[in-house]
Amino acid sequence: MNNPKIIDVILIVYEKSKDSKLCPEFLNNVDSELKILSEYFMVTNMQSLFISLIFVFNHSEEAHSSNAIARHLDLNIIKILQFSEDFIELTKRGLIIKRMIKKRGGRGMSNQRFIINPALSDSIINNESLPELKQN
Repeated sequence: MNNPKIIDVILIVYEKSKDSKLCPEFLNNVDSELKILSEYFMVTNMQSLFISLIFVFNHSEEAHSSNAIARHLDLNIIKILQFSEDFIELTKRGLIIKRMIKKRGGRGMSNQRFIINPALSDSIINNESLPELKQN
């Protein structure tokens, strides 16, 4: 059997994750897809899930903030903030780029917009191996 295209696996994870609340049944249901992505990105399953969501958000008209991730998963933003170390790691590894959103009164991760590294995005779209990314 041929290896699936990473972009196809990302789409499966994105679609299945809608309103999932990160429940154990959902995580079990996408375990094989998350393992494929984790191998490709060399990250944890949860980090692969976040990369998948951000990738789709970046290529659609949806927002790409931690608030957008929380809405997609049907979770309280505080639950997403509990994964802040994962976002820090993905940023350090150069897989995602974070940008601050100017909002009154907001602080921290809830005021950040996430973008997939353009070199990584191109590799996913072109079904190429993981590129060498600048570590932060």
